[in-house]
Amino acid sequence: MLLPAELDVEELEEPGRGGRFGGRRLSVVLLILVVLLAAFTVARLSGVEGNVLLVTALAATPFVPLAAGALALVSLILRRRLVAIAAAVVAVVLGALLLPRMSAADQPAADGPRLRVLTVPLDGDVADAKALLNLVSRNKIDVLVLPALSPPSASSLDYAGLAELLPYRVFDPRPDGAGAGVAARVPLRKVVLQDPEVTGQPAVVVDLAGEQDAELLVVNADSAAEAGNLPAWHRIFDALPAPGARPRILAGAFNATVDQPAFRGLLDRGYHDAADQTGNGLAATWSSVPFGLPVARDHVLADARCAITAYGTVEVPNNNHRALLAALTLP
Repeated sequence: MLLPAELDVEELEEPGRGGRFGGRRLSVVLLILVVLLAAFTVARLSGVEGNVLLVTALAATPFVPLAAGALALVSLILRRRLVAIAAAVVAVVLGALLLPRMSAADQPAADGPRLRVLTVPLDGDVADAKALLNLVSRNKIDVLVLPALSPPSASSLDYAGLAELLPYRVFDPRPDGAGAGVAARVPLRKVVLQDPEVTGQPAVVVDLAGEQDAELLVVNADSAAEAGNLPAWHRIFDALPAPGARPRILAGAFNATVDQPAFRGLLDRGYHDAADQTGNGLAATWSSVPFGLPVARDHVLADARCAITAYGTVEVPNNNHRALLAALTLP
């Protein structure tokens, strides 16, 4: 048999050699993914909001370094080295941004009264009132903060014996989770700390032993998506007051994370996040399987003059939100 004279053996490509798996189409897909991750990183570092979709997506920042690391590994295996390097850079940059949230910060030398605060946004009327009161009793809570307090939830708490544990209260229960309330071991006095037409949440003075009292404001904010547009969302946070003459605490459902610009702007006014200060900044406070990623969207913020000595989250039966416990020492 005669071989074709024009056949050039060097042009043949042996299986498994030379070409890259997936070809050009896979390369384009990987490149698009790394470009999206890089754009996300630039938006997070620059504080650019753009639109509601971007602001909402920023809440997922803690998961992006994991996605970028996985993309870097896959790209390296598939021999797309430039994509692997770019994805690794994204993972390192965002990972470095998250690291401070996992280490405790130095606290101010506060020597005033101590206050143990527990807050849990209630999912409608289904939260387990007895479990919540057991949590209050076991942890010797001084102040219980209840965003999204509805009339049925208030009745359930009363029936379970809330008044015996925390006899003082300022409650404003409303349908559809629009209400809020504060219950305490010590006397409370209702005050006005913000325009009630913006969020309508109660604020109180907590009367403590000695000369030092504290102010506490319940936060029950809509998320950026629920607010409908960025100006409306910003009005929610702009209405929250900066610290004043008395030590001030903001606690409840902020529906925002440290990775969203409006929340960071609130911290810049003189507050510390109890979770971040104790190295628990990545501890999720809410999740809704399968659609809601576990993120830290509920918070206890304390006047920067306060020392935050402890913080933790606890699951509450029949509730998507975890309870947040913070121990504070006032200046």
